[in-house]
Amino acid sequence: MRDRFLFFVVFVVLFLIPTVYFGSLGGSVSDWVASYWHVNYTYGFVRRGLVGTLALPFGDVKRFAFWSTFMASILMALIFTFLTEDRRLWLLFLLSPATALHLGFDVGRYDHFNLLLMAVSLLLIKRERYLYVIPPLTALGVLVHEAYVIYAVPVLTAILWLKSKRVAILNGIVAISLVFAVVMWGNLSPQMESYLLSRPEVIPDAIEVLSAGVKDTIFSNLSYILGEVLRRPWDFLLPILILSGYTVVYLHSARDLPPYVRMSPFTGLLLFLLGYDYPRWVSIMVMLLLFLMAFSGVTVHRKVRKLSFLLMATTLLGPLGAGHYAFPILEALIFGTPPY
Repeated sequence: MRDRFLFFVVFVVLFLIPTVYFGSLGGSVSDWVASYWHVNYTYGFVRRGLVGTLALPFGDVKRFAFWSTFMASILMALIFTFLTEDRRLWLLFLLSPATALHLGFDVGRYDHFNLLLMAVSLLLIKRERYLYVIPPLTALGVLVHEAYVIYAVPVLTAILWLKSKRVAILNGIVAISLVFAVVMWGNLSPQMESYLLSRPEVIPDAIEVLSAGVKDTIFSNLSYILGEVLRRPWDFLLPILILSGYTVVYLHSARDLPPYVRMSPFTGLLLFLLGYDYPRWVSIMVMLLLFLMAFSGVTVHRKVRKLSFLLMATTLLGPLGAGHYAFPILEALIFGTPPY
């Protein structure tokens, strides 16, 4: 209990470090992220409209976004400690620019809710209780953000296959069916688009993302990457380097897992085709790898312990980032550039 409380305190402190930098709760939630909280089901079904619908009764969107994602992140982190008693994994989870620090820097993002849904699902599977609750949780994840089907669903379905093939199949059917519905019928209606664009706090470019199809999204993303990587290669390479380090630790430590379970987190690499938020995707994948290690009961392999210490030391660089830029607070402190 004492160790878990210490884990909780350290996680909260790390999470709040970016808040201190931004100076306020509202300032911690970017205008771009806050724009999505105004998307809701008022004018019909729309993708990513669930959270905004639940937030309607509350006034200050940014403040509500901060506290709700803060609580979701704390619960997600605590569930990690119930998946494993290995203190080395606890440290590896805490001391990373891609976990607590990243979540605090990118506070208000829907990813925080979906990581919690994934954590709850893993805990249910670990304890082999209420497995039929997982498909509804998967449905919620897809409605929160459809990217859930790319990174979380393959992991959950692969693990469920070991416990209950029936639930695994049901989970896959629910995920695929709902994603199909989101893609086919989740576009913004003219009324919803007019409503959003009429609000001064909503950024029009953020809303345009919801109107883009998969093909246009991939083309736009790749075009951006080809130009941006040449101009600022470190923003792409640094997150990839960190992800590569965690991948080596994971593959060495989890090599006894069934191959399809061991490789399931790497479907998350598809995220890089759909958006140029490289640090954000790396953060999600790092947490996926650590959660799967915790769930599987493996510990850090002796051959990669030095690498693990090196990865923990990167915490000193600050948050990995959220959008296009790697280690944005460090860069802002050194060069005086905007943190977003």
